[in-house]
Amino acid sequence: MEHARFLLSDEEDTERISYDDESSEDEYDICETREEDTDTEQEEELDAKQNKNASTSEQGESTFYIGRDSKTRWNKFPITQLRKKKRHNIAMHLPGPIGDATKVTSIMDCWNLFIGKDILEMLVKFTNEQIKKIQPNYGRERDANLTDLIEIKALIGILYVAGCKKLNRCNPDELWTADGTGLEIARTIMSDKRFKFLLHSLRFDDKNSRKERIKTDKLAAVRDMVDIFVNSCQQNYSMSEYCTIDEKLEGFRGRCGFRQHMPKKPNRHGIKIYILVDARMYYTYNLEIYCGKQPEGEYSVSNSPDQIVKRLVKPIAKSWRNLTVDNWFTSCSLVSDLLQDRITMVGTIRKNKRELPLRFTDVRSRKVYSSLFGFSKDFTLVSYVPKKNKNVLLLSSFHRNDTIDDTTGSRKKPEILTFYNLTKGGVDILDQLTSNYNVQRNTKRWTMVIFYCLLNIAGVNAHIIHHSNKNTTNDISRKGFLKQLGLELMFEQIERRKHMCCLPKDIRESAKRICPSPSSPKTSVETENKRKRCADCGRAKNRYTKYKCKKCEKFLCLSHITPMCKNCIEENRISI
Repeated sequence: MEHARFLLSDEEDTERISYDDESSEDEYDICETREEDTDTEQEEELDAKQNKNASTSEQGESTFYIGRDSKTRWNKFPITQLRKKKRHNIAMHLPGPIGDATKVTSIMDCWNLFIGKDILEMLVKFTNEQIKKIQPNYGRERDANLTDLIEIKALIGILYVAGCKKLNRCNPDELWTADGTGLEIARTIMSDKRFKFLLHSLRFDDKNSRKERIKTDKLAAVRDMVDIFVNSCQQNYSMSEYCTIDEKLEGFRGRCGFRQHMPKKPNRHGIKIYILVDARMYYTYNLEIYCGKQPEGEYSVSNSPDQIVKRLVKPIAKSWRNLTVDNWFTSCSLVSDLLQDRITMVGTIRKNKRELPLRFTDVRSRKVYSSLFGFSKDFTLVSYVPKKNKNVLLLSSFHRNDTIDDTTGSRKKPEILTFYNLTKGGVDILDQLTSNYNVQRNTKRWTMVIFYCLLNIAGVNAHIIHHSNKNTTNDISRKGFLKQLGLELMFEQIERRKHMCCLPKDIRESAKRICPSPSSPKTSVETENKRKRCADCGRAKNRYTKYKCKKCEKFLCLSHITPMCKNCIEENRISI
């Protein structure tokens, strides 16, 4: 398992070309901008009036800090717990496959847990419906042939192999070049025109009923596929006791009614996805695509941070797992609500929250590496000063004391802070994993961006399942896993193509070399080295020979065979 070894290589500059001519009908273009700072460190910006209020509100208080809302009280000392040990302090969940996922060992079977036959058949069905609509636009029938399950799997295999080779952004003309610099297996699978045609025609829902469904759901074009995928993720894996929620931005600059602009993300423009990830193994357990305000109906839900978190953690409610989030999600009300669902939470919190005492946000007079703790019945607040005039505020319902982590030496970091740093990066590492071998290609359709994202996540999840079910001695790197997955997705198409006489000879030979028949190499070797007794000598002389007559195929020794040169053979044929 690739654990804590994630290096991002520089991507080669490639020409930004879109191969999809079509953008979704009736699509409008809106780009929301989010510039919230989710950094842990927060600068101190209190004015004199706030300092005066702080001294007034806390005057005479000896054992409590009072929040700026004048209601919230924070005890200066840990609250003694006389009851038995809390359940959430006991490790009860070990990450690993569950159900049918425990029985699979092959690469293909692991991937089929997430992109199964139901999703693939959906792609074939709706893609063929789209092809039928555009067939009249093509002069030749073969330019717009219907597709099938084998060809769709081969198409996905090309995407995975191109991602492993860092060729996902290349123009298909470069991948299909025959001068030795292209991707030979891509030419063997299909032509470049067919590849671009299939990507252009790929659909994920019934386009005839989309106009009606989109009135209540902006994600109608991909809703069924996403729901099936998320359900598969939850049925095949049990997360550890530590998980994290964060946002992932899939790069996209085309027309989309809910495209986001986030300047601090690498892609800056794209589709935002909230993801629940295992903080140990980086397995994606749940996700929600942000599409702004939905029309009135079944999918009209609140997009507040509290509600987003509650929807994502609903499948793991009552499990006493711990959730780590950044300061965009954290609030005292959310921590209390999650405790009611038996989920603890650790996260950074913004200094503008009214529940925080001003003593915790004013750090100008505090020493570097100093910590200030506040305790309530359900959670703990800590303010840590990592450098001059910098402040780290964290809220935790998982920790109930003021322990300092001894391993941090002179920095004297609170245990809450080191725990947060250890578990906060689940989604960030998932982002790195998917970007290392990304299948996403340039496109004008936001639905394709979602499809590429699911393929990337399926590759990571399938590798985690494969790693969990295999011995470490038989482990395989993620790049090798994805490469082998791509080849297995292509095998059926290669087997079919190598027997098609209408194809050029070099493509058929390439198909036979990539996917040889099991019996053909062995038979040819046995035939070349086969020796039998001379038919004319018989058992009397018992002579064995490798020569035989070209016409009757009898084995003959050199005494009974007449050698002839090619010219004489040709003359003999003419005379006959």
